[in-house]
Amino acid sequence: MDINKENNLTEETVSEATQELVSEIEETEVCETVAETEEVSEEETSTLSVNTEDIDEELMRYGISSDEEIQQMPEEISEVPEKKRAIQKPVVIAALAFLLTAVLVFGVYFVYNTFFKKGIDGVWTPADAEVEMMYLVFDEGRVSMKYGNVESYGYYETEEVNGFDVVKTNFYELAQIGGTIVITYPENSDNVTFNFLSDTVDITTLDKDTVDFSTIANLSLDFKKADLPESQIDPANITHASADELGITALNIDEDILGSWRLQLEYVADKYQTYTFNADGTGSYNIDYYEMEGVGMGRIIEFKYTVYDGEILITIDDGSGTNADDSVPYYLDKNNLVMFGIGFEKVN
Repeated sequence: MDINKENNLTEETVSEATQELVSEIEETEVCETVAETEEVSEEETSTLSVNTEDIDEELMRYGISSDEEIQQMPEEISEVPEKKRAIQKPVVIAALAFLLTAVLVFGVYFVYNTFFKKGIDGVWTPADAEVEMMYLVFDEGRVSMKYGNVESYGYYETEEVNGFDVVKTNFYELAQIGGTIVITYPENSDNVTFNFLSDTVDITTLDKDTVDFSTIANLSLDFKKADLPESQIDPANITHASADELGITALNIDEDILGSWRLQLEYVADKYQTYTFNADGTGSYNIDYYEMEGVGMGRIIEFKYTVYDGEILITIDDGSGTNADDSVPYYLDKNNLVMFGIGFEKVN
């Protein structure tokens, strides 16, 4: 007996049996997979099965008729935006908290500086004056000195230097004393002290706690808050000295001089002095603000007037309790009003 032949048969037989067994296993798996697929399909079909009446009722809830054409959903559904990470919420809350804090801080700072912080804005009069006569008015960069109906004005700037509140101005009435003014506030008082310093004083070297301005200031003046009295001019009350001497008691107006008349200043270009005469017997004299030799000033004077025998009788209240009078001879020369021997050009 050929042993090798038997072995060969055995190997062939085993190989055929193995292949047959594998085939049976694969067929079984395929059958099971098909069965599962058919089962799922039946379940999906069963799940998607909806009564037509239910669809009609649902459409009616939203005001849609079953006869209307319904747009189909797009085949491709766009990606749902990724949900913000939870860490963003604390960041937003922190940002809002910071913003609210900044608003509160700014609000407190604004209220304090507007209503509580001491400063020079407003009306001031000498603290030791028995009778209020002179007023200093600081108003957003414009400063004026008023005596009755006579006002001189200029401009100023404020800044903080080395912890001091400093006013710098070239307004003649103040700059002639000292163009740099350090403002100090006496304790337990609403008053302020104006310390007029010369340009030789270096404020950055001063110690706020120990400095004695009485030893370094040109002048130190105490001012107190005041209310600016209203301008009161009664042209019907003739009180001019010359008018009294002449027995003039009634207001007299010359319509030919009504309006404004101006003359250019000899020493400053594009600056004028202007007289204005109103029909009610009031008037004003203005000098435009001008600067010269490092200082500047403008002037506004309100007055009352009456006309008599070729003269304009002007009465000015200078706040002293007595009136300043002026008698000005005048005549008209074409488009000019000649006063003091000088022609003023008609403006309007």
